[in-house]
Amino acid sequence: MFQVGEQYYCNGLAIGGLIKTKDNKYIFGKRTGKTIAVHNIDIIGGIVEDLGIKTGEELAKCNLKEIDEETNIQEEHIVHTTLHPHFTTYIES
Repeated sequence: MFQVGEQYYCNGLAIGGLIKTKDNKYIFGKRTGKTIAVHNIDIIGGIVEDLGIKTGEELAKCNLKEIDEETNIQEEHIVHTTLHPHFTTYIES
């Protein structure tokens, strides 16, 4: 591993998860190669912009919004999603 500056880290709540569509397909994203990520296939997701979320249902809606933004697949075409939220931060030691 190598050290990168804080400007390369996201600070917030990241969400994503598995997506199954009505035609029985699972959707994944292919990375461009412009990140420090080792693998080029990943789940679809992003950073939650509204940190005033108070319920799991609101968080799930944010996940559906991210799916639509990233893939242009609307909620009515999705059968099932799993939600994998995680906090990311940078801590200098």
